[in-house]
Order: sequence, then structure tokens, then C-alpha cells
Amino acid sequence: MTEPHRFVSIMNCLTHIARQIVQQTPSYSQGQIYVLPLLMSVLPGIDLNDLEKTSVTLEFLDTMLMLITCVDCSSAVNTRNDLTEVRFNFKFEKKNVYVFLFL
Repeated sequence: MTEPHRFVSIMNCLTHIARQIVQQTPSYSQGQIYVLPLLMSVLPGIDLNDLEKTSVTLEFLDTMLMLITCVDCSSAVNTRNDLTEVRFNFKFEKKNVYVFLFL
């Protein structure tokens, strides 16, 4: 991460639009697809040497995780055949979720 001042600004903006990212609306129906990659991509913002960057990153993570429900639904792919494409594709991202949760 070469420009932490830009990262802080972006994280502040993302925190303010977090509700719009996770809500499924007719105007932005694909927003939920990007939640997990977005959560994974902000992890480098946790930096012990930069308190401001760490603070805005944790604030963003807190906001996002307060808006979504985190449960393990990986077995639903094998038992249900009425899943949407978003829910079906989540099976392939399961490995990344464990990496995210245990970092």
C-alpha cells in the first residue's frame, strides 16, 4: 500500500455507503456479490504502524459486519436446487471466508 492517505479517504467513503453496498435494490442488484471480495481487499489496511489507517479499516469492517448476517451455509449447495447464482457462487469463495475469519 503506497498511498495511505488515499486509502483512508476511500475507507471513509466506503463506510458511509456500506448500507447501499449490502442492500439488494432494483438499481444496484449486484452489490452483494462484491461484499466478500471487498472485505478481503481491505485487510492490508490493518497496520500496527499506522493508527489512522487501522482505525478506518476496523470501522469499515465493523459497519459491514453489523449489516450482514454471517452463517455457514456451504452445505445448502448440496441439499437445495433453488439457490440464486450469488448464493451458489459463494460455495467457491468458502475457502477465502475462512482465511478472512482467522486472520
